[in-house]
Amino acid sequence: MAASQAVALVLIVVLAYYIVSYRRQLAFLIAIVVISVFLFGAFTIAELFHGEPFAASNEFVQKQSTSQQR
Repeated sequence: MAASQAVALVLIVVLAYYIVSYRRQLAFLIAIVVISVFLFGAFTIAELFHGEPFAASNEFVQKQSTSQQR
């Protein structure tokens, strides 16, 4: 999962580089990179604490399957 996130991060940065072609808009490129790094960090932190990003939706499935097994 981390490899696909890294690829997505690289694609976002490359796309932002092509969108930003003027020196005046360098702040826009920096903002895109900072936001991308923040989101990538949030996904990584979620993986550390939950095993996978946004695992809350899986908890419902796990509760349903355990109640059906009883």
